Amino acid sequence: MGAGFSALYRMLSTRRWSLAVLMVAWAAFVGVSIPRLRLVNDLFQALPSDPGVDRFRDLLATGPGADRLMVGFTAGSGVPPDSAMAASDRFVQAVRSGAGAGLVMQVDNTPDPQWFDAAVDVALRDLPAFADTAALSRLLALDDHGLDSLMGMVRARLLGPGGLVQEPLILGDPALLLGGHLQALRARSDLGGVDGSSGVLLDRSGTTAVVLMRPRPDLPDTALDRLVDEVRLRMAEACGTGVQAEVFGPAAIARANNLRVAADTRRTTVISVALFLLLLLLHYRKWSMPVLVLLPAAFGLLNALSILAWVAPTLSSIALGVSATLLGIALDYALHHFTHLRHSRDVERTVRDVAAPLLLGCFTTILAFMALRTLDAPLLRDLGLMAALMLGSAALFTLVVLPHVPVRWPAPPSNAARSRATPGWRRRVEAWSPLAVLVITLALWPFVDRVRFEDDPERMSYMPDTMRELRERLFGAAGDLRTVFIVSEAEDEEGARRAATGAVHRLRTASPAPFVTLVSPTDLLPADSVRLASRSAWGGALQRTDTAVFRSRFLEAADRAGFVAEAFAPLLRSVAGARALPVDSATKALLEEGAVTRLPDGRVRVVSLARVRPGDEDHVEALLAGTTSEVLHRGLLGDRLKTLVGDELQRILWLTSLLVFGVLLITYGRIELAVITFLPMLLSWVWILGICGLFDIPFNMVNVLVCTFIFGLGDDYCLFTSSGILNRYRDGSDDLPAIRTGVVLSVASTVIGTGVLLLAEHPALRSIALLSVVGMLCILVISLTVQPVLFRWLITGRAAKGRLPFTLRSLLISLFAFVYFLAGCLVQLAVLPLVAISPIPRETKRRVFGRSLKVFTRSLVYVMANVRKDVQDFRPALRKGPAILVANHASFVDILVMLMVHPRTIMMTNRWVWNSPFFGAFVRFTGFVRSEDDIVTNTVRVRDAVQRGWSLVVFPEGTRSRDGRIGRFHKGAFHMAQELRLPVVPVLLHGVGYAMAKSDAMLKDTTITMRTLPAIMPDDPRFPQEPLKERTKAIAAWFRKEHTALREARETPSFFRGQLVRAFTYKGPVLEWYIRIKSRIDARLDERIHALLPRAGDIVDLGCGYGPLTYLLHWSAPERKLLGVDHDADKVAVAAHSLLRGDNLRFETADLLTWRPPPADAYVLKDVLHYLPMARQEDLLRSCAEALRPGGVIVVRDGFTGDAQRHARTRWTERFSTGLGFNKTAAPLTFMGRKDLERMAAAHGLRLEWVDEGRITSNALATLTKPA
Repeated sequence: MGAGFSALYRMLSTRRWSLAVLMVAWAAFVGVSIPRLRLVNDLFQALPSDPGVDRFRDLLATGPGADRLMVGFTAGSGVPPDSAMAASDRFVQAVRSGAGAGLVMQVDNTPDPQWFDAAVDVALRDLPAFADTAALSRLLALDDHGLDSLMGMVRARLLGPGGLVQEPLILGDPALLLGGHLQALRARSDLGGVDGSSGVLLDRSGTTAVVLMRPRPDLPDTALDRLVDEVRLRMAEACGTGVQAEVFGPAAIARANNLRVAADTRRTTVISVALFLLLLLLHYRKWSMPVLVLLPAAFGLLNALSILAWVAPTLSSIALGVSATLLGIALDYALHHFTHLRHSRDVERTVRDVAAPLLLGCFTTILAFMALRTLDAPLLRDLGLMAALMLGSAALFTLVVLPHVPVRWPAPPSNAARSRATPGWRRRVEAWSPLAVLVITLALWPFVDRVRFEDDPERMSYMPDTMRELRERLFGAAGDLRTVFIVSEAEDEEGARRAATGAVHRLRTASPAPFVTLVSPTDLLPADSVRLASRSAWGGALQRTDTAVFRSRFLEAADRAGFVAEAFAPLLRSVAGARALPVDSATKALLEEGAVTRLPDGRVRVVSLARVRPGDEDHVEALLAGTTSEVLHRGLLGDRLKTLVGDELQRILWLTSLLVFGVLLITYGRIELAVITFLPMLLSWVWILGICGLFDIPFNMVNVLVCTFIFGLGDDYCLFTSSGILNRYRDGSDDLPAIRTGVVLSVASTVIGTGVLLLAEHPALRSIALLSVVGMLCILVISLTVQPVLFRWLITGRAAKGRLPFTLRSLLISLFAFVYFLAGCLVQLAVLPLVAISPIPRETKRRVFGRSLKVFTRSLVYVMANVRKDVQDFRPALRKGPAILVANHASFVDILVMLMVHPRTIMMTNRWVWNSPFFGAFVRFTGFVRSEDDIVTNTVRVRDAVQRGWSLVVFPEGTRSRDGRIGRFHKGAFHMAQELRLPVVPVLLHGVGYAMAKSDAMLKDTTITMRTLPAIMPDDPRFPQEPLKERTKAIAAWFRKEHTALREARETPSFFRGQLVRAFTYKGPVLEWYIRIKSRIDARLDERIHALLPRAGDIVDLGCGYGPLTYLLHWSAPERKLLGVDHDADKVAVAAHSLLRGDNLRFETADLLTWRPPPADAYVLKDVLHYLPMARQEDLLRSCAEALRPGGVIVVRDGFTGDAQRHARTRWTERFSTGLGFNKTAAPLTFMGRKDLERMAAAHGLRLEWVDEGRITSNALATLTKPA
């Protein structure tokens, strides 16, 4: 990946004009595209697309008065209320005559007479359906005097205030039969918090004059914005002294949010850019650097907006505001580029080093943000797409364009003094940081489950204080009455009306009443079934009276009062039983506007509204639980929103976690590295949830994107940190200082980009700031502490001590072995008291326990299937009687191996084993001997044990060997053998030191070998009897000789193959698998080459590559002085930086086209000659022949021409390796023939021998030996 971008940089460096043309074309694309964007602001875009939420949203959008604007004029203290009314009059006249007149259908500050007249007219047309039958019965029962009194009251009402306006109602219903119906009409107006009884619209307190405005339907968002701006302009003009005005309504709220987001974006952007500039100037000390660092972010933002203008031209304004936080992430790429460039002073190397972690981090960040596309909230889906486009564009700009921007750096300042002072505090931080992180994690863990989710969607929307005050005056504060929607739906209008009527009736007949006010469209236009029932009750009342007599008496009373007979026609027509007059569609639409709706699927919905006290919503739900009507209110929306936000948070958390972890696993090819890199992100998320629960910071559908910051940007920090540590482990390159600086700068820039949102006034933007700042600081602390500690514990710290790094497999195997050993010791300790108190002889108890110890140790050794066993034990040597067993000591495993053979063996141990709390008790009980005691005491104890048939195991070295070499033998074992006249049985152990080395808990894959040598009798003539020191030395020398022979037989390249693979583990998945596969394929070949080379002397491996063969030859014979040579400096750096490289092994970078080999005892040319031209092949072989010492050998393995079919396979494999770029070549591949090699051997006096032939390819192994 890095090589590809560095090659692109080299190509564009010679074609700068093409880059300029592309940038000009891009600028034209941006200029054409961005004007196509259209910003929208909708609170519900931040909410999930849930059926319940969508229904509530639809109700708010299409319900009664959903689109109206309410303008309030409030008189201040000491100002007459008439001033507010006068201001409202001036406002109405200004709007009706102003530029916004064409945008509104209605603007009034007085009750709508048209609506009230229509409602009264409908009632008078069908009086039996709306009248109170009890009032009708009282009317029919009046005598002449009562009728005269009624006529007098009618005359008084007509002559009173408003009588002229109410004349149709007074004459149509002189007996107030519609009293209940009129109360419902008044409740309907009171539901909105506006009182029109005085002839003007006022709030409940009478201090605010209200103007109701209805925009024209289907106005675009831009026209609604112009209308709101026009309204605010006219408001300011109409207000007099001491009068304040505000507008409230959906369009006004949307406009306020748009303006607030734009203002917040401008302000926070200016502040963040200023802080960025200051930060960059302080760090880089270059005036041009702030502009250069901002280039990728600016390019990414403009490119993302330009692409969105074509693929998704409608964009949430909140998403655009939130995108300001993405600038911090985009700046991360430029910061890493310039920080590495400042460190290396090499543009091409910077591109090569930064490309892989930058693109990987960008890819995982894009995946994290694209996970937002799976959520149901449109705002987050917009943000996910915009973030993906922006960050991808910024990353490509950083790698393709930014390297061509000329930047000159001054000479790096000397910081030697500072570097000397740093390790002290850093060591203290590194030592205590794991404990601190653990304590903080455990402290925050109980608060993770206390995270609160926002249940009020309005808290994510912006509303100015004056607008909020107007809403509270009209609709009440949060603690006042709540609005409840009763939604009834059916296939036809009649069914919906019946359902609504039943729901309303159930609420009105409940005791106590669960509402304060309740209105329904069925109050104005009842269902047919209700009308029939009302008419039936009307008819029943009339049946008890002679209607003709009543009509005559009523007309006579009217005549006496001066009324004509036609004045009371509606009442007399209904009394006479006439049919109801039909209602025209215009009147019906006017009365039912927004309350009765035909849905897209053909169903009809009827909405009733109730105002209830807080807490009575549940009572309403319970009363209507058995009906077909649905209850919706903001509390129900909040509960649903809590569940949805929690579900969405869980979904995005799991999804981003799986995506990021999957990418890490594929990229690194090792689950250990994926876990180490991923763990800081996981811990930081625990910290964030814990902090939110501790300080009651709620989650909502906007700040839930913080988890994308954690798994997106957080993995950038972890990836770069892992990249720096792994590069140091791979080839010794030290980019960690630059990486740490880049990470800190990135965190600072991101904290600036998101932290400035604390200055925003829009709640949705402000809710992101605190959470994201906390998250970034958490991931910084954890990534710079936990991650290096994990690497040090498992990989780099072990490598510094010359130990192989842990893998997950080796860690689990080692843990299993330790747990198995610990469990066995605990079982032995538990059984020991039972054996001790049993009424059997003590010797029998010891034998029982000895056999138990043998079974336990043998099971432990053989249960570890990763360790192969090649055991020729010493049981035959003990058939004739007890003996003293001596063995080399390299590992704790030696003890287990020696104890697993025979049940009656005791061992000489040190004080630590003797006093061990795990196995000290049964060691003492069995009769083990302590090495710290004097020789006389131990001899007496051993004599007693021998007489009872026990043999003694002694490690004469006294301590474990670290390198497998046998140390000096102590005389104690041989002294006791001479004193007790016992044979000494030497036991050779091999592989145990590698299986589990001294001071290392890792159990590695290997083969354990045990060989028992012939017993040394007390009078064995091979070794002197006296003095004891000389006898001990002779036995030790013989033991070392036999052990060396065993080592030489066992320690061949095949034995070290596993160690070779482990030495290249964590150096890249491609390299690891190359070593793993190559070592398996070449296993037989490596064995042959090892056998052909001397075990000591100078050996040169030409074309060593990463050095797998060089290391195998080095480990198989440590006495060899090996030099590996290769022209690829990267491979040589990796080969030279190995934890298992000994003093006799070194590597050198050289071009074999010009390099001259040094004198040596052997040269190895394995698969290297064909990379050189034929002339240089001959020259190189001639140089090797000349530098070869007498008796030396040149080992050549290559493909030789001759067999066309087999040679074609050889050419194909080589083209494959060079085509992938794994092997570099500057010239065409050239293969020599066998005769060419024979000719060159003869020309230089070398004896040629063909040792091995390839079975499938034309590869062959040959030796060229120089006479001694």
